[in-house]
Amino acid sequence: MKKLKELALILKKYRQDHVRVLGNSNGSSSKMGKIERFYELLSNEEVATDEEAAIALGFKSSKTGNYRKLKSYLKKDMLNTLYFLDPKHFDERDNAFQECFRNWTAIKILYLRQARSSAVALSKQVLKVALKHGFSDIIADISLYLREHYSTWEADFKQLNRYNDLYHEHMEIKLAKDTAFEYYGMVMFKIKSQAANEEISETAEMYYQKLKPLMEKFQNGTIHLYGRFILLIRYLIINEYRETLKVCEDAIEFFERKGMANNIAIGAFLNQKVTCHIQLKQYEAGKLAIEKAKALTQKGNFNWFTRQIHGFMLAMHTGHYQDAYMIYRESTHSKHFKFMPSTIRENWALYGAYVHYLVNLGKIKPVAGENEFSKFRLARFLNDVPEYSKDKRGLNVPILIIHFLFLIDQGKYDAAFERLETTEKYCSRYLKKDETFRSNCFIKMLMQMPISGFHRTATLRRSKKYRQKMDEVPLDFANQAHEVEIIPYEDLWEFAVASLDNKRHD
Repeated sequence: MKKLKELALILKKYRQDHVRVLGNSNGSSSKMGKIERFYELLSNEEVATDEEAAIALGFKSSKTGNYRKLKSYLKKDMLNTLYFLDPKHFDERDNAFQECFRNWTAIKILYLRQARSSAVALSKQVLKVALKHGFSDIIADISLYLREHYSTWEADFKQLNRYNDLYHEHMEIKLAKDTAFEYYGMVMFKIKSQAANEEISETAEMYYQKLKPLMEKFQNGTIHLYGRFILLIRYLIINEYRETLKVCEDAIEFFERKGMANNIAIGAFLNQKVTCHIQLKQYEAGKLAIEKAKALTQKGNFNWFTRQIHGFMLAMHTGHYQDAYMIYRESTHSKHFKFMPSTIRENWALYGAYVHYLVNLGKIKPVAGENEFSKFRLARFLNDVPEYSKDKRGLNVPILIIHFLFLIDQGKYDAAFERLETTEKYCSRYLKKDETFRSNCFIKMLMQMPISGFHRTATLRRSKKYRQKMDEVPLDFANQAHEVEIIPYEDLWEFAVASLDNKRHD
């Protein structure tokens, strides 16, 4: 009762009369209604700029004082709502992590307001959960507080020693975690600064060897997550996929045998495992890894859709086109699909165009009664997948390619020629000998079609040198292929050429 009375007195003196959670407003006031409307505009991606938001909310401009005040109120309400996230969307470890940090904030407030009895009791509860999940930062902070309590407020030598030992043990782990994160950051810097792949691999090997003694000393999940990812980069960056697979399998085994499995870590290594299976054309093994990853996520959430993309790409890159179609159908027919970010929906619109192309070629048989693929609506496709106006990484390539391929398949050679003229300008402007090199080669191969009058044999002869250049650079799915090369260019080229005949269409 003493602890409850402490809490009641603090709340009576300091609590707010109303605690608002966005999305649960009753619209009782004009200001609250506008805040909710602002939130809906943002969460539904209906506005992209301050000016658009201001106009939608009835303000003359985003520079008005009332708009800036409303924006400030919204930010405050959104930060407050972070404390009331629905736990059903997260796994046990995620919820435990959020609860520990939320309660640690409460402990500091209780301590500040002299409610020591409640603070100590809550500290012990949080510490129990933190120890179970290995949250060393929280363990060190709470042990420090309890050590101080049992040394200066409630003298208890046994408790003092216990929390002192815990503090030093987990401060050592915390420092090791910081070191692991530092080394991982150094490797990632090399990647972000576009160092040569061999240099990145050597850097990763160096930092992994430096971190290895700490990994052997501590079984902490964070240390092993960063350490094993550094080792993964060491092999993946130089396309050693079989070695990368072994790193992934060892990491998954490590996290699964821990007392509390870390689904985030397991999922991360499963994702990389799938990348390797795609590169190695190992469909069944990749499919098993995807199903295992999906089992760790709630159906319909962001991670589930990400794994659906992996499954779709695995099927497309191994020639299992009917399976790719079924994954596409399951994803786009999901009741959660409309709540996904616009970028995800646009990706699936693009995938749908490639599925439709394969339906036209007879490589996919739609479900009976399916009307979606009865006729390709080019205008709708181009509206659903807007071109990236400042595309510097080749993200427009699959849009340009599929547009051209549909025109060829439909025998619209004049329109196809006009499309390629645009593509040629794009190619010379953006596609260099880097991660877009294969796309550059493939587009130049396609350009030989109108030059050859869309004559099959002539096209094959004129495109031969570009095909040889493309073959010199194997597909690297880990480096952008999942965004650009939806079907391997080698396969797509065979489909495109098969659409031609041995007549000139000048």
